[in-house]
Amino acid sequence: MDSNIHQTIEPEPTESKKRNKNLISKFFSWNDEGGGRQLLKLAGPMLLSEGSFALSFFIERIILGRFFVEGQPIGFDAAVVSVAYSVIAVLMWLTIGTTIFCAMRISERMGSNQDSLVGGTLWQGIYVSIIAAIFAAALIPAIKPVLKLLSDFEEGEDDDSYLKLLVNAEANYSTIMLSLMIMFLLYNLFSLFFGAVSYVVPIYIVNLVCMGINALLDYLLIMVFGLGYHGAAYATCLTKFVGAVIFAILIFRRKDFRNRFKLLKLSSLKPQIKFLIRAVLVGATVGLVNSLDEVVWMMYLMLMQGVSEAAVTAAGYALSFYETVMIVIYGISAALQLIVSNNI
Repeated sequence: MDSNIHQTIEPEPTESKKRNKNLISKFFSWNDEGGGRQLLKLAGPMLLSEGSFALSFFIERIILGRFFVEGQPIGFDAAVVSVAYSVIAVLMWLTIGTTIFCAMRISERMGSNQDSLVGGTLWQGIYVSIIAAIFAAALIPAIKPVLKLLSDFEEGEDDDSYLKLLVNAEANYSTIMLSLMIMFLLYNLFSLFFGAVSYVVPIYIVNLVCMGINALLDYLLIMVFGLGYHGAAYATCLTKFVGAVIFAILIFRRKDFRNRFKLLKLSSLKPQIKFLIRAVLVGATVGLVNSLDEVVWMMYLMLMQGVSEAAVTAAGYALSFYETVMIVIYGISAALQLIVSNNI
């Protein structure tokens, strides 16, 4: 009896420890938490989030190249068009890295049952998105000089010069996109939020709706009203604005979200300087890794001046095919990041 009295009773393992045990092996299973089923469940909406902009951009370029003077002889100076897209893509990935970091932190809060801290993390994501958008807007003055560098454009050329029209059109397009970068960042942040809290249906619905809106606005602004490159840029930005508003309504109107995540609590609204600094540093690193292929492409264009436009155009097609494949990779990697963060 004495031995039974003095017997040590082992404490029950916590839910967190159970979840973290053999974490890597879970990715090779199917039905377990963090397994293949959960990966595919998250990969689909993440893929749609990453690929919707690329698809919309592709459609816009087809319309511009088919129906507008500035875009018709695209092969004449493919480097100008390619670098304009690359500048936007690099800055997009660089700044979106901050929203990815915030989404991973939200997923980590959910995994450790710290739901009350999710609201504060979401607000920090909004603040860091504003910081990233200001950074992108600050680079606008460098757009036109870069485009000029990649062409034979000179200020003294005839006002009707195709090259001058193209450089000005791409510069205006890039200026609008970078000025309204906050729309893209908030759209991506809110989309990733739903992925982090494992509500994937809104991601599917909002992304599909926004792709339809983008196509409609492209037709109206580019074709009907004849706004050309300006219309294409405004169509994309307006679509992201509408999507961000829909996501925000879905998040903040839900009473269970407001109460569970403390979305409107004053302590959640307070900026956390250390978190913001870390989000900028880590997020920029994540974004830089994702944008390396675009950086290499820009370097190629700068170094290969004088190469035939056919070669540049062919390389552009190869890059487009590569990016199409990478959309799938980015979607899966985003899902993996959220799953890993949830199990930390």
